[in-house]
Amino acid sequence: MDQELEFAGLPSLEMVEMQISRLAGRINVPANLLPALGRMDEARHHYVSVGEIYYHYIFYNRGEEVSRLTSDRLDELLYWVFRDVTFEMGSAAHPPGSSPDFRAAIFESQTQLMARLKPSWTDRLRKEIEGVVSRTPFPGKVAGPRKLSLRNTAPRVKPPGESPADAAMDI
Repeated sequence: MDQELEFAGLPSLEMVEMQISRLAGRINVPANLLPALGRMDEARHHYVSVGEIYYHYIFYNRGEEVSRLTSDRLDELLYWVFRDVTFEMGSAAHPPGSSPDFRAAIFESQTQLMARLKPSWTDRLRKEIEGVVSRTPFPGKVAGPRKLSLRNTAPRVKPPGESPADAAMDI
């Protein structure tokens, strides 16, 4: 399940869309949280484009490009997409003020969702979250390096009836 997809050259935008849709289906992502594909869309702030040799994950605000992440690896692109999608899903489930440590609840939800997509992504995500927490600690905590305690999440279990084609497409 945790193997990286290999293609001769970059897959088409349609193949990228298929992979995003497949992974989004695992965690029931609302369509409005997914990035636009191939072009900017005023309703969404992120979009994905596929160049000749690179994937681009672009964030823009008010029509202006704010950031661009570029890679030649589909796995990297998918990580970026779902890091942001799972954060938005966690934020929707735990809005500010919903609990004293709502950020911890958001990060916990985000980590659990990422584990359902690709378990190896959770280690990377935890390191990123620990960096955020060390720079901007939870209320009542002292800034500085600290280990964020997130429950371990089990790898995704394939649902009964999942087709061999779906299993073969696992990344």
